[in-house]
Amino acid sequence: MNVRESIKARALTCIDEVYSENDAGAAAFFPIEPFVDEAARWVLKTVPLRRLGTGKEFDRKGLVAQADGTGYMPLPEDYFRLIHFRMKGWKRAVFEPIYDTESRYRQQMNPTLRGGEARPVVAICENSGRLEYYSSSRGTKAEIEQACYYGFTTVDDSYPTQLVDITAWKVAELALTVMNDVQGLQLCQTRINDILPLL
Repeated sequence: MNVRESIKARALTCIDEVYSENDAGAAAFFPIEPFVDEAARWVLKTVPLRRLGTGKEFDRKGLVAQADGTGYMPLPEDYFRLIHFRMKGWKRAVFEPIYDTESRYRQQMNPTLRGGEARPVVAICENSGRLEYYSSSRGTKAEIEQACYYGFTTVDDSYPTQLVDITAWKVAELALTVMNDVQGLQLCQTRINDILPLL
């Protein structure tokens, strides 16, 4: 059984465990297929980075370096989450980017306020489809040392198998939300909250 089918089968079991009605096998009638990718996106954004593996390499050819030590590169079409990004000369890698919708993003336009090599900053600009960095020294040659991301468009066999259980519970929660089963969805949320610290 492939990963997507495993998630769906497990989600039906989860629904049967918490569904507040007494109808045996009621889960088989729940619309779970539309929720698989939505649940997976929630899980992939929530779990610790170490659960996503090593990820995929960014295409380094797209790097545009500017004279002031800033630069950018296009985001791959399947970009979902940054694993790590480090330019040569940085003291550390960036694991958590900021987004162009945050107030901290505006600070990066100011050379005094933006981070330096010891405190680098990477911004994800989803509307323009690019990753920007603001922390290299002026005059240094811009070279990427590490640049990996987690790519995701839909659940397929590359989806981490250790996330099947929590994803199934999230699918069950979403399905029970649509079915307006408050007690069932609360039980699903409790189960999700129990699993997350173990990942």
